[in-house]
Amino acid sequence: TLRAMLPQMTPPERAKYSKLLADDAWVLRLIPLVAGALLELRVAMEIDSEITSSPQQRLHIVGCPRSGTTLMAELMAVCFRNDGFCEHEMSIFTPAPADAQLYFSKKPTDIRYVKKLLLGDPNLIVIGLYRDPRAVISSIHKSKQGMYFCNYLEWKSCQVAAEALQEHDRFLLVSYEELTATPDEVQARIVERYPLLEQTHDFTGYEKIANP
Repeated sequence: TLRAMLPQMTPPERAKYSKLLADDAWVLRLIPLVAGALLELRVAMEIDSEITSSPQQRLHIVGCPRSGTTLMAELMAVCFRNDGFCEHEMSIFTPAPADAQLYFSKKPTDIRYVKKLLLGDPNLIVIGLYRDPRAVISSIHKSKQGMYFCNYLEWKSCQVAAEALQEHDRFLLVSYEELTATPDEVQARIVERYPLLEQTHDFTGYEKIANP
């Protein structure tokens, strides 16, 4: 049961689900949250038992849903040399193509898992996206008008995970607002942090060279 799982959760997760259990009005909302908690617990157990280092270099982009990870992934794929990139989303647990020496991928909610993977894989580098929670919560995807993709609790969970990684030398946290206002300055920070990345174009020139 969910109550039995509480001792195994992190303090933020425990607080979130304890509050929900105390309020009967939230019962119907518990189903997807419980499923998510079970998945996170299973993944955490798998990470502990199967952390391995890949000979490939991999850049993975993470963050809260609706935080700008798609924009960052497209900018990186077009403006930096790479041997391949995922078309939409790709879990960090999905191996990159064998012939790719440097591969770019992104899956927003992998932010919850990359801490342990960074410890086990020296060839993994990560860019995390942060966005004002008001913009995240009110953001609607054009493919599903009228549907909100993220709530405050999910934003906070991702933000806590990102803040725990800020001191890691292979994790760079980028503000969506900064990326859209001063893209070339953000790109310069990425180059400074990750010298292995070879810039081929400026972020501000993306629209001139990207394929629609």
